[in-house]
Amino acid sequence: QIKAWIDEGKATPVAAVRGKVFAKDIHDDYMAFMSKFKGDYSNLEIAFDLSNGMSCLFAKEMFGDKPAYIFDTMDGRFPNHEPNPLVPKNVELLRNLVAERKADIGVIYDGDADRVMFVDDKARFVAPDLIIALMAEYFCVERGARNPKVLQEIRSSNSVGEYLEQYGVELHTWRVGRAYAAPKLREIDGLWGGELAGHYYFKDFFYSDSGLLSSIIVLRIVSALKKKGIKFSDKIDSMTKYRNSGEINFKLEDKKGAMDAVRDYFIDKEPLKKMMDFDGYRLEFADWWFNIRPSNTEPYLRFICEARTDELLAEKVSQVEEILVSLLTALLNFSVADTTRLEGNVPPPAATWVPEDFITMPGLFQKGDGAPVDTLDIGDSYLQIVLNDDYTWRYIKNRKKLEQEDVFRDYWVENVTNPYAKVTLDDIGYRNSICLIDSVSRFVCPYVGKVYSKFGYRRGRRHQGTDIPLKSGTPVAAAFDGRVRMSSYVSGYGNLVILRHENGLETFYGHLSKRQVSVGDWVRAGDIVGLGGSTGRSSGPHLHFETRYKGFAFDPEWVVDFENGKLRANVFVLRRSYLNASSRYVPESIDEEEEIYAADEKIIEEEKRIEAERAAMKWHTVKSGETVSVIARKNGKSVSQIQKLNPGLKVDKIKIGQKIRVN
Repeated sequence: QIKAWIDEGKATPVAAVRGKVFAKDIHDDYMAFMSKFKGDYSNLEIAFDLSNGMSCLFAKEMFGDKPAYIFDTMDGRFPNHEPNPLVPKNVELLRNLVAERKADIGVIYDGDADRVMFVDDKARFVAPDLIIALMAEYFCVERGARNPKVLQEIRSSNSVGEYLEQYGVELHTWRVGRAYAAPKLREIDGLWGGELAGHYYFKDFFYSDSGLLSSIIVLRIVSALKKKGIKFSDKIDSMTKYRNSGEINFKLEDKKGAMDAVRDYFIDKEPLKKMMDFDGYRLEFADWWFNIRPSNTEPYLRFICEARTDELLAEKVSQVEEILVSLLTALLNFSVADTTRLEGNVPPPAATWVPEDFITMPGLFQKGDGAPVDTLDIGDSYLQIVLNDDYTWRYIKNRKKLEQEDVFRDYWVENVTNPYAKVTLDDIGYRNSICLIDSVSRFVCPYVGKVYSKFGYRRGRRHQGTDIPLKSGTPVAAAFDGRVRMSSYVSGYGNLVILRHENGLETFYGHLSKRQVSVGDWVRAGDIVGLGGSTGRSSGPHLHFETRYKGFAFDPEWVVDFENGKLRANVFVLRRSYLNASSRYVPESIDEEEEIYAADEKIIEEEKRIEAERAAMKWHTVKSGETVSVIARKNGKSVSQIQKLNPGLKVDKIKIGQKIRVN
């Protein structure tokens, strides 16, 4: 209704009684509510990893001092591991603790404690979807629920449904993501539900998710099992009937075409038992099933497969890989044949900068060893095709055109680290899509290694990049194609090289022992910009690497996986919040992409609405002899309406030349 008022330009009504803001501490009420579900855990040895997150506020109060706790103090820098239990390396320390303490169960929460995951008594990570099935031990066995409605997501194992059959459960399957699961549980009036990301939803918790309530219930179940002489690991093993591939990502632009190709291939090959098409496709066959669905924010297809045997699983995953590779090959062959019309094998195009002008020598053209002989105009002044004398070709970029681009002219200062001093955060959008690489450019990790000092505050000072240890003299590579804006010795940084890139990003390479590029040089990704060292304010040889956008630094780990030397995505969505000095990279769980994207779109819509409203504002300049009453009548308003449009306006003290809003 409020949106309709805004869309129609109607004034929103004012409440007869002004609302009030008051503080209320809900801690005691919250803990009392949760305690109603708590069982007797005195027979259990429990290990907790609180991930330095929000669970530190309540876990010890709820579960007492007997369990073993790690990372139990809140620290938004998350110094011990990223607070995402979906990533296996983040669970390693809990698994070690479970093994060391011979614990019956390990519990790990994510950063805001809405998700929780578990480790069994054999220190093995427990698949989150199996916990959906396990919860029947509480709701159906202990509480006696009959034929309850339960919600799972489209990637859930068949083991879940098969286990729940004994309790007469009415199982519903729905889309991936909290934004879909929570309202769906309410819609079906389900008793509980869950997802592979570790979200578990409960009717008892207002159809929403809670990491704390989930752990309370699971611990209650494991305690009851132990009293019967059943180990947590044995129970999970008895439920596990299939082999699972885990989620595999394929990078494709034509996601819909690829999904349809995989679907059609298998439908033609064997009898189909069931198909779902509301989140990609889930196809179920006699002894196996798969789900293939698109990412809404990246050029990825997400594929997961489950089969009764390891051999069948490997066969089906291999078949899908062959289908997708054949699609890519067909597209590449079409592109090459249609573009080059050259004889022989033509490799995919490589990227380079425009060399000196080429002159084709007169006489017969004979196959050579790959030297460039001519260029072809393709109708794009920034790109050309270079023909080589071995019948191959490649794309090239026209640096003379690039030099004229605003990105290489505006704010181009060669002797200061930040030429964007007058740019404010308000000048930067809430959400900025930045293309990092394309078909004629690439990424090369400046140096592959483990980050030992992360972005953020360090000993009370801003640390605006990441530090990767290396040996002095180690070559440091340019991450992307670009131009050298600065190459100088700078206090603090030591020998510093700054590259500006076509997308507006700048990358910093600090503490170099030697700089090997000069201001104005054009470099390609992988070109050596200098040698690693320990110049400037440095405690030892390392590369200090920064990424900045319009002068504002953000955590390079949003973009680069330094430990594996990989780019995280071809297109990076830079949110304004990342430009905060405390905003450190935290991997987002796969189920939250749609929710985050939707939230961003709402922000953008609101930003556009505010801009449109500002553009439509009408102002009146006060003239001699005018009063607020006179100004109001001239513009068809009442005095009270003028006052509402101008908070703080004193009607008896306006001045000549003063600006007053009148609509």
